[in-house]
This record gives sequence, C-alpha cells and structure tokens, in this order.
Amino acid sequence: MSEIPLTHHSFYTDNLLEISFKGRVNLFSGTSLMYFEKGGLVQKILFEIKYNQKPLLASFFGRWLGAQMLESRRFESVDLILPLPLHPEKKRQRGYNQSAYFGRALAETMGKEFRNDLLFRNTNAGSQTKKGRTARMYAIENEYSIKDEHFLINRHVLIADDVITSGATLESACTPFWNVQGIRLSFACIAFTP
Repeated sequence: MSEIPLTHHSFYTDNLLEISFKGRVNLFSGTSLMYFEKGGLVQKILFEIKYNQKPLLASFFGRWLGAQMLESRRFESVDLILPLPLHPEKKRQRGYNQSAYFGRALAETMGKEFRNDLLFRNTNAGSQTKKGRTARMYAIENEYSIKDEHFLINRHVLIADDVITSGATLESACTPFWNVQGIRLSFACIAFTP
C-alpha cells in the first residue's frame, strides 16, 4: 500500500482531475484515489479488478476513497451515486461491473443512496483503452441514456468509474444529464491518468 501513488484529490478543489474536464463538462467536483501510470502498480491492480475476477478489490478501494471523501467534506451534498455502466454484452463476458462494486462501496461508506438502474450503456463500443481521445469520443458519442429524469431533478449525482484516462467515456456519459433541471454532476474513480 505504501507504493500506491495517492492523489489526495478529495481534499482540493481545482485538482488535476477537475482541471482535465474544464470546458468539457460542467463538473461540480471530482476525485480519484490514485494516479495511473502505464506499466505501473496501479495498472496491475486495475487489471486484476477488471479481468481476473477481483471485484472485492474494487469494493476495498471504494471504502478507502469514500472515507477520504467524508473527511474532506467536499462531497457532502452528493445525493446519489451511480456506477458507470457496462453494455450488457460486456458485463456478461466479464461477469460483473467493477464500477458498480466500487460505487456501492463508496455509497455505503458515505451513507449515500446507490442506484444501478438509472444510467445505461446503449451499445458496445468495445475497449477504449488503446484508442486516442478523438477516436474514443467518436466511438462513444450518444452511447448513454438515463431512465427517470424526473427522479434526478435538482439532485447532486456522483458517477463512479474505475479509471479515467482521456475522460472521453465520462464526458459521453454526462450528455443525457444535461436536460435534467438543476442537476449537478461529480466524478469519483479509483485511478486517474494526469
């Protein structure tokens, strides 16, 4: 654990994650637990979570980050935590959605509501990890939809994901929320590429 490159984003406004979305998403707040570096320890951890059936690791990191977020008090106004969804086909292949395990642990630790039935991935764009930012945006444009917009009016929604690299996936996932009156969006992830 001492080798994990922690970000401490939970404690600072205008942290690197928040700055990376300026001009792209009207982000209320954002945080990540650790920095992602290609070939580093964090990449190995995320590989275990995603592909080697280690969802409890995602829950562990959700509890860890949730405790930081509670301590910082910057996320007190969050009403609801939603995981970034997988397309049903990809979820079948993988067996679970790692972001759901992470998001549920965040919600339990912070005492917030968790819903896994409001944000949906419409089509399977395939892995985004080897695509550049422009290719990712093109591949995932209009890929997400939300159910029950009325339920989300005037709420502060935190979207939980495992890793943010270019941010294109989360940017696309935010698109269906912009028509919801009074919505505020925040992000939390296990790892972030600066």
